[in-house]
Amino acid sequence: MRVKRTQARRPEPSFSTIFFQFIQEVIFLVFSELWKIKRLILLGFLIYAGGAWLFSPQQWQISKVKIDAPAHFGASIKMVLTPFLENGWLFLEQHSIEVVLKNLPNVETVKIEKIFPDELQLKITEFKPIARWQKSTVDQIWLVSSTGELFKGETKETLPLWQGDLSQLIELKEKFEDARMVLETHQLKINTLQINAWGSGQIILQNGLIIKIGKDFSRLKQFVKSYPKLPPNAVSFDLRYPHGIAVGF
Repeated sequence: MRVKRTQARRPEPSFSTIFFQFIQEVIFLVFSELWKIKRLILLGFLIYAGGAWLFSPQQWQISKVKIDAPAHFGASIKMVLTPFLENGWLFLEQHSIEVVLKNLPNVETVKIEKIFPDELQLKITEFKPIARWQKSTVDQIWLVSSTGELFKGETKETLPLWQGDLSQLIELKEKFEDARMVLETHQLKINTLQINAWGSGQIILQNGLIIKIGKDFSRLKQFVKSYPKLPPNAVSFDLRYPHGIAVGF
């Protein structure tokens, strides 16, 4: 006789059981993700804090500043540099410093070099003025360097004044140097050298005498030869005549 065996059926979970299991899984997933986010936030905070510490100006303070410049620039350089040094070596604005320093009177060149990790080197050269230049009597006066460059600056020296167009600056320099060498043989010093648009020149000496030369400055050599014989009360001499000197009183 056969006995029929029947397998007991497992009871199906109730809705509340499924719901609570689902809630448990959601909570576990949420907390897992939150922990990952917390780790990312913590990592980000550590990176930020480390970066803020590493790149703060206090960690890159400049302890050595070497300056190669004329002594009288000392106070001006210190005034310019002080605000920039507060940024530290890493964030030092070299170009900005260079621009400000070049605007100082009589500064010709500025070279700035950063030496790792805390050193700054500066080299500044100065224009050497030899004359003043003015396009006309109503224009601004500039200084002329020994290399023939114009610059805005200051000087306590009594320098000769050149007057002429900017395009004549090289010609003014050449004629000034030639005329000075000739005139100084008789202790005559140039106060003003003027060249007009047609290239005709005139010199006013420091003693007030006016010398009208024209275009041929070589005539000054004949003038200095005749100068001791010329009337002492003359106020002007015109050298533009081929066979003599016109004297004005």
